[in-house]
Amino acid sequence: MKTVPSGIEGLNDILNGGFLKPSVVLVAGPAGSGKTTFVMQSLFNAVVNNDEIGLFMPTISEPVAMVNNFMSQYSFYDISVFEKKRLFFSDLSEVTGTDWRDIIKEIRAVMEKISPSWVVIDPLTVLGYGLSDMEHRQFLNELFATIKGWNAMVLVTGEFTRERLMESPYSYMVDGIIFLGTNRDACPGSRYMEVMKLRGKPTISGQHFFRIEPAGIRTYPRVLPIREMAMTSAKRTRVATGVHGYDEMLGGGYLSGSTNLIAGSAGTGKTMFGLSFIAAGVKKGEKGLIVVFEESPAKTARDAEGLGIPMAKWVEEGMVNILYYPAGDSHPEEVAWGIKNAVEDEKDGKEPKRLFFDSLSGFSNMVENERRLNTYLSNMDAYLSGRGVTSVFTANLQNVKGDFALGALRNAVVMDSATILRYVEVESSVNRFLAVLMMKGSDHQKEIRQYAFEKGSIHVMEKFHGLEGLLSGSARQSTGDRFAKVLREALPKSQRHLLGLDK
Repeated sequence: MKTVPSGIEGLNDILNGGFLKPSVVLVAGPAGSGKTTFVMQSLFNAVVNNDEIGLFMPTISEPVAMVNNFMSQYSFYDISVFEKKRLFFSDLSEVTGTDWRDIIKEIRAVMEKISPSWVVIDPLTVLGYGLSDMEHRQFLNELFATIKGWNAMVLVTGEFTRERLMESPYSYMVDGIIFLGTNRDACPGSRYMEVMKLRGKPTISGQHFFRIEPAGIRTYPRVLPIREMAMTSAKRTRVATGVHGYDEMLGGGYLSGSTNLIAGSAGTGKTMFGLSFIAAGVKKGEKGLIVVFEESPAKTARDAEGLGIPMAKWVEEGMVNILYYPAGDSHPEEVAWGIKNAVEDEKDGKEPKRLFFDSLSGFSNMVENERRLNTYLSNMDAYLSGRGVTSVFTANLQNVKGDFALGALRNAVVMDSATILRYVEVESSVNRFLAVLMMKGSDHQKEIRQYAFEKGSIHVMEKFHGLEGLLSGSARQSTGDRFAKVLREALPKSQRHLLGLDK
């Protein structure tokens, strides 16, 4: 037996290289799930790219011209394979409903005439209509033995629900089962593919998102951390953020390979912190990766230019890669797979070592619930850490001032550090401050500092003195300062110096 490519983009990663040949794989699912597109894409790509001899056997009376018209909408369709006699049609609809032994004879005759190496029967289930359970088993056993005896890769389709599939004899008589379905609870149009069975090969378990595009089916395998990489010792080196005072608060910068959260309401400068982080890396020769959801790459580059960061130039030079996933038209697995491909892109022998993810608020709109979101983030954190990538994630706080909702920081549990950016009212003026709330594996400054934007850069200043209630957004004098003020006003001016209150 040998491993052969599936012909479905992304599926080979799930199948650990592809299908085992010879074998019989059932592509199952409800009506409209993409079964015929799947098997035809696999068939055409096997014939065109791998020099296989293909045989397509429809079992429902449908003109060949109609099938060709449907399939010709996809870029994998190549009419020349018929002219070159590399792909053949054999209509089984005429023997459907006859004795199962006659069906086997017809298939044997076609196999002997063509000697195909890649066979599709679509759908196989109709050939078993009217058979008793015992006859059905005999038919399937004889059919699969006949086809595999020609050393062929066989793909068959069947209309099943998950529950009915597991009760069917197909579930244990075929070598592999790939189920296509739709997740109604996830983002709109969320199709998924699951390898429920594949003899002789390890696969990536679970449901994998896929799209049906002009090129055919495109699968996005679940991105899981590589255990060997995730188990390696974390480095104690520091990664500068590009903001001097902020680095000081962090004890010298982020820990290498860490995942870091910056949360704040609109206008507090979350994106500026993230872009400064990427810029600091590029200036040291480190590649950066930016993932955006609300803003387009062009707008992101424009905003960076306003900070004096030549983002467009860096993108053109290959030092920065910007990935854009509109929340209404993207899937979390698509995002994760895009990040994986970009991180493992070793152009010029360098992988990106810094990632800026802007923002979790946009990403969370794609995910059906909080549990799934934390699973995605936990897997992403372990994967990025294993690749030695230091990352910054932003999150939006809804309220401008007042008690901030700790719920907005709920994702900090899967982060290595969390920093909050806030507006605060001081003597009828609006100021900004930041505080490092937590940092795993390292000490950090606990003080609250003011920061400001000047000439396209971020300036972190000294901590606030004599004020409390900053995290609530409405600062007030601390209790000690209020008492000193009252005492100062109560004492005669000549006596204030005795208590050091003459200033």
